[in-house]
Amino acid sequence: MSHVLAGDHHGRPVTQAISAAVHALDPLPGGIAYPSRRATNKTCWAVFIHVSVWPESDDPLSPHDPEHVTAVRSVCARYGIPAPTDW
Repeated sequence: MSHVLAGDHHGRPVTQAISAAVHALDPLPGGIAYPSRRATNKTCWAVFIHVSVWPESDDPLSPHDPEHVTAVRSVCARYGIPAPTDW
């Protein structure tokens, strides 16, 4: 097991390269897990294309849930789009 944590703009390309290398080495695993660069207590997954994924829930996002507001604002900021006015 290895641990890669790159909190700057290098992080995503590094984890993408690692997941591609793992898949090229052995395509049988369903993916790899790695710590989020934004919150090290959260786990991210690189799921390989041959794996079917079913979400545990499909609850809608709510502007009344602070965690949802933070997530929506983070995505909007990342992609340079304005957040919805009620968020």
